[in-house]
Amino acid sequence: MRATLTLFLLLGMVCATVPVTAQHAATNTAVVSAPKLENDFYDWYQRHEQIESLIKQQPVDLVFIGDSITHLFGGLPVSPNPRGQATWDRFYGQRKVVNLGFGWDRTQNVLWRLENGEFTGLQPKVVVLLIGTNNLTGTPNARENTPAEIAEGIAAICNVIHAKAPACKILLVSVLPRSPASFVAPIREVNRKIRQLEASGYVTFLDLWPVFADAAGLPKPELMADTVHPNAQGYQRWAETMEPVLVNLLAKPGLDTWPRATLLKPPRTFRADQYPEQQVAGVRALLFESVPYRGKPTKVFAYYSAPSGVAPAGGWPAIVIAHGGGGTAYPDYVKMWNRRGYAAIAMDLAGKLPFYRAPLTSRQDVADGFPSNNTPANPMEEWQYHAVSQIVLAHSLVRSFPEVNPEATGLVGTSWGGVHACAAAALDPRFKFIVSVYGGGAMPDKNGLPWWDPTHFLSQVRTPFFWIIGPEDGCFPTRNWQKSVSLTPGTAGACLVVKLGHSDGGQTYPVIARIADRMLRGGTGLPKLGKLDLRGREVSVKVTAVKPLVRADLCYTTERGDCTKRAWQTVPATLAAGTVTATIPEHAAAFFLNVYDEPGPAAPAGSAWPTSSEYVETEAK
Repeated sequence: MRATLTLFLLLGMVCATVPVTAQHAATNTAVVSAPKLENDFYDWYQRHEQIESLIKQQPVDLVFIGDSITHLFGGLPVSPNPRGQATWDRFYGQRKVVNLGFGWDRTQNVLWRLENGEFTGLQPKVVVLLIGTNNLTGTPNARENTPAEIAEGIAAICNVIHAKAPACKILLVSVLPRSPASFVAPIREVNRKIRQLEASGYVTFLDLWPVFADAAGLPKPELMADTVHPNAQGYQRWAETMEPVLVNLLAKPGLDTWPRATLLKPPRTFRADQYPEQQVAGVRALLFESVPYRGKPTKVFAYYSAPSGVAPAGGWPAIVIAHGGGGTAYPDYVKMWNRRGYAAIAMDLAGKLPFYRAPLTSRQDVADGFPSNNTPANPMEEWQYHAVSQIVLAHSLVRSFPEVNPEATGLVGTSWGGVHACAAAALDPRFKFIVSVYGGGAMPDKNGLPWWDPTHFLSQVRTPFFWIIGPEDGCFPTRNWQKSVSLTPGTAGACLVVKLGHSDGGQTYPVIARIADRMLRGGTGLPKLGKLDLRGREVSVKVTAVKPLVRADLCYTTERGDCTKRAWQTVPATLAAGTVTATIPEHAAAFFLNVYDEPGPAAPAGSAWPTSSEYVETEAK
């Protein structure tokens, strides 16, 4: 599936790998990689070396790969007499781009170049690929290929790109028209076949045939004066047509970095008897297969159990438990949910065995587990990619158990587990509810928001989503957390609790059990708050509740700066006729409203948990 997305422009024509006399008639030469086969206006090997050097010197987000059509577009490495340089400068001059176009290349040549240094270390967001027209021409060095063979060659290139840069999007450009008329039918057939590569999920097909072909299927002379290559106007039309698609691909979040179709199927399971110290009475220790790391499937350690006794009609409801950054698979939390009448699964998301109160770095690795302390070379090697995959696979697994009701499942994630839950919610709509304790998105690093940041995905989440945090949380600043809450269409409730703290113990908060009972068993739901109405210093919010409301509070701080060091004050708000009102103190820097439908002292010390309004920061005066 598919995270920071890079657009590669793959444009090229590939020559056969060896002289046609040495080729067996049954060999598809379009898929057999080969270096230079034809002489052209430039030094083929010198350009290859220039590209190898160039990609080591600068970051690359966008790559053009292809034949002379791409070669003559412009950019770096510099081409003699580029026909589209003005358009290149206008559209791509401010982008991190490299041109891997080679005159006279066929699909075979592109395969060789990708396998011999021109893609080493590259993790672009998008590749634009235009290749195949030279495969229609036979020479003493390479025979002519059929449309089916050319399509296979283009598919092979896409496979190589995807294997080397799994998060990269490929923008596959149709083969352009050319003269004479004998080329019209085979080019159309190639384009018909390669359009089907969109089914891969990482290829987008861009059809430029209507732009460049006249009614007879021949090149429009005003765009392709030599009947093969675009002229300056042709390159402009190409860029203008492609730009909206390119912008969308470059900006598109990386949700499809994850192999969704695979994750939504139950994984293989294995016994965990080889780990005697991890066997716990009352729960089953197991291993399940997860997504590959560097070509090899990984294994995940987990605890699972269902309540004792006969399952209800339809099966037990079930909970997937996702721990935080320093946590592990907790059998006690599985048992806790069993006592509540739920099946539950808890897995270690870091490729480790559960040794409690031991630092992550000192815990034993699972054999064939994901090495969470690795140095990732691409998004598919990052912990976030693997942890989210493991959560969705655990869900698919637990839904497959005969004692479980597959239509009554929820996910509870604490801290980093809450972050992972955001992406899991977007990937897996089968959950009936999600609870994120502490975790949220909008967490920029030195390069901006990482590809896995929840803010990329939360706008796609329609599953009922509940959020729990304390305003002093040191890992997830409340202002950033609120962005995640507001971005999520599925947001169904939030709990902001002063002095809440931060630990995997958040899995035990009683309000989570109430949420689960409501969503999976028809229990009493939490109060629902509307949007805040702020007029000057007067704030109000309408509340809908099943149980009578007990009280309402205004929580505020007068301090700005480090959220972990701010002192919060709680004062009564006015509750009347389904509306809460309060006056914001003059020097308040931030505030929110809490309502309660349970008596007793407020959480975390007490048993009464609030439902909260949005968190608001005021402007400094």
